[in-house]
Amino acid sequence: MMKVEISAFGGCHVAGYPYSPSQGFPALLAKQVEGEVVAQVATLQFLNLPNHLPAVEALHPSHVLLQLGNYEFSASLTTLLKQFRRSFRLLPAAKIRVSSPPLPLPPR
Repeated sequence: MMKVEISAFGGCHVAGYPYSPSQGFPALLAKQVEGEVVAQVATLQFLNLPNHLPAVEALHPSHVLLQLGNYEFSASLTTLLKQFRRSFRLLPAAKIRVSSPPLPLPPR
């Protein structure tokens, strides 16, 4: 069976915030599938995603996790959408909002 190697990109929850790195969802997933987290970026912004792709390709992980609803990612995506819509006069920037529903915290 092929070894499961995980590269994870996202927000602070990739690193286990507010608990510990061992409680981050990539670490918990790796434990469940008897795999290993080989790389992680816990402050991914939408505009920086292409900068990380060469490193992912160099590692050749069997799996890549992208947490796209995190604060860092959503904030940078919102800024980009506002600039795009202002440039093309599609909508006033004040009416654009990107958000995701809150997730329940795991029991302590």
